[in-house]
Amino acid sequence: MPLETWKSIADWATIVLIALTVVSGSAALIMGDRINEKQTEQSRKFDEDLTAAKTELARAQKETADAQLALRKYIDDAAIARGPRRLDFKKFVAELRGKPKGTVQIWFAPNDEEAFELALQINRWLGPGDNGDGVGWTVREPKPIPAAGGIPEISTDAPPGIRYGAMNGMAIIANRLPSPPLADKTALGALTDALLDCGLPHAVERIASLPDGFFILVIGQKR
Repeated sequence: MPLETWKSIADWATIVLIALTVVSGSAALIMGDRINEKQTEQSRKFDEDLTAAKTELARAQKETADAQLALRKYIDDAAIARGPRRLDFKKFVAELRGKPKGTVQIWFAPNDEEAFELALQINRWLGPGDNGDGVGWTVREPKPIPAAGGIPEISTDAPPGIRYGAMNGMAIIANRLPSPPLADKTALGALTDALLDCGLPHAVERIASLPDGFFILVIGQKR
């Protein structure tokens, strides 16, 4: 075969080799771009799934924490309901300091140690206290609830419909009913609000013959 033919074949082979190299390189670039796009999409989806998983975990943790708090509150409330009534004296004194004062006679359920203990607590902190750390109201020595029909120091008998301790076994007797809670700026309103804030709900009964500023706090049997 002539030399020129071999030279021509070599030239064409070189051209074909270059073309194949170009095609191969282009294919590699296209394949690389597709692989990068797929990896980017996979990375994006992974980030989205990870974010969703973290969000769901945070929601589940919050629901678990809320459920634990609700259970703890239920247990605490049940324990309080079963246990004796207690006066939060710090809150009680803070609520009454600087507000109008009155005179209180405390009655407690006879032969009821829990009612007697609560009567002593309120009597101690509503009065001057042991070291002047009480509220400073005029308080009279706690007495057992008198027999129906006879109310000491009141000019008239109690009406038969009086409900001593209608709520939580407690009631306040005054010559008027209080205004809505937190709106009554009198001594009666102050005492009512302070007891409510301390978790001691109570009824308020009216005996018109009572003097202004004089109240009977009835501590009946816990209900």
